[in-house]
Amino acid sequence: MALRKLTLIAAASLGALASLGVQAQTAAPSSSVTIWGVVDAFAGRQQLSGRDATTVVGSGGLTTSRVAFLGSEDLGGGLRANFNLQMFLRPDSGDLGRFPGDVAFAGRSTVGLSGNFGEFNMGRMNSPLFFTLMRQDVFGLAALGPMFQHMFPGGQPIAAPQAVTDSTINNGLQYATPNFGGLRGAVHYGMSETSPHRGRSGYSLSYINQGLDVAIAGDHIKAGPLVAGESKQTSQLVSASYDFGSFKLVGIAQRQKQEVLRNTYKIYNLGASIPVMGAHKVLVSYSHTDLDAVVGDRTRKTLALSYNHYLSKRTDLYVLASSDKVSDLKRGTTLVGGIRHRF
Repeated sequence: MALRKLTLIAAASLGALASLGVQAQTAAPSSSVTIWGVVDAFAGRQQLSGRDATTVVGSGGLTTSRVAFLGSEDLGGGLRANFNLQMFLRPDSGDLGRFPGDVAFAGRSTVGLSGNFGEFNMGRMNSPLFFTLMRQDVFGLAALGPMFQHMFPGGQPIAAPQAVTDSTINNGLQYATPNFGGLRGAVHYGMSETSPHRGRSGYSLSYINQGLDVAIAGDHIKAGPLVAGESKQTSQLVSASYDFGSFKLVGIAQRQKQEVLRNTYKIYNLGASIPVMGAHKVLVSYSHTDLDAVVGDRTRKTLALSYNHYLSKRTDLYVLASSDKVSDLKRGTTLVGGIRHRF
């Protein structure tokens, strides 16, 4: 009798422990880690205005190749902890980074919290202005796209306005609001960690609803010296796009000013993305830059056209042709073909 009673107590205890274990598993916060990436390589003839033509195998024609690690943990009550680590790579040479000397996690390295209040992150990340451009530009600020070539360095025929700094900000603090019926905003501050203290601040405000995407953004950099003789740069951006279903149309206007060098860049872009019969897409983009400089005014005009054939949701083939002309330089033409795979 005593043995039977002891057995029943033991069984009941095991059952209670098992029940508690199930409840604990049910109530325990969930977490996840995701690995994703893009490998993009192209080959062909590449030529910028005023430069000799080169035959190349290049990397990141339509998307900068990268590997990313994303993690999230449910802390309960709608609060989550997140991290985002992204490293660039060049499949044409097997090297890491966008260029020699690039940092390990150049794409992004952040940790933060998100919830009903919005999202807060710390670390290295894109400025709100760059993120807005990347979302709006039909080429997604791809290396072969006109908007990227008019804004960023890398052997461009005229000094690019963003040559004074990287598109990604170190030592950053960024807050993004929740979505208020399509309206969202973000503010950013990057500490230069130098003495005397200077930094980089930025903002964006966008409205996205039913195919319409309208945005304004700004960037103020004072972390000098940025380049020889320069210590301050300001940027303002206005952009709008509308997805008509059969095609998407984009317009971008941006003004950037270097205070000390007295260079003013006015950059305009028109683009269209046109799906064709499901497995095909045509991208067309035109960028126009007016440079008002002490050493002389210049104009740059670049037109690019690409055709993409999707073999699957993750893999596509593309052909891209472009024409590039700076006012006082000979025209450059580019024709390349590439493969892009997402994993």
